[in-house]
Amino acid sequence: MFHVQVAVQVPRMTPGDPWFAFQFDVYSSPSRGTISVPSRPWSKRTVKNLTLAGYAPLATICAHWRVTSGTARSLLAPRSVRIIRRSGRAFVSWLDIWRLEGLLAPPLEAFDALRKPLLRREEVAARYGIGQRTALRWMSNGELPTIRLSPRILRLRESDLDRLDDLQLDRDDVA
Repeated sequence: MFHVQVAVQVPRMTPGDPWFAFQFDVYSSPSRGTISVPSRPWSKRTVKNLTLAGYAPLATICAHWRVTSGTARSLLAPRSVRIIRRSGRAFVSWLDIWRLEGLLAPPLEAFDALRKPLLRREEVAARYGIGQRTALRWMSNGELPTIRLSPRILRLRESDLDRLDDLQLDRDDVA
């Protein structure tokens, strides 16, 4: 066991504001790539602070990706994403999640939009009035800005589709 101090910038803070820091004792488990924090349960305030600091419960990540918890764990495990465990709950950094989705340095003002659930092919098909196979083909061929979580799991951001629609409307106005 060793003592660690972690400093995390709260996403809603402006640059130059003080850093939010918390301390805890850590047991390392190299085989599972996780950090276990075996002391007393966290209060609701501490969990809220972790969320503000850019960590989300695994259940939130599952809702964001629209997958089951088993699928989320299988997506995170081979990519060496650190999972923080506390009181039976698993927390994952949003920055790690966005890195897996292809965003290296998202701007602070986009954090809220990036935390919204991703769209599945059924929702894309309903949005554009096309078949699910056509939506899958557009996603696979790169005609839509797709996030490939695995070879078989494709998702899209609603904000990316909104931006794509705005570009199409601008082209239609010019023509």
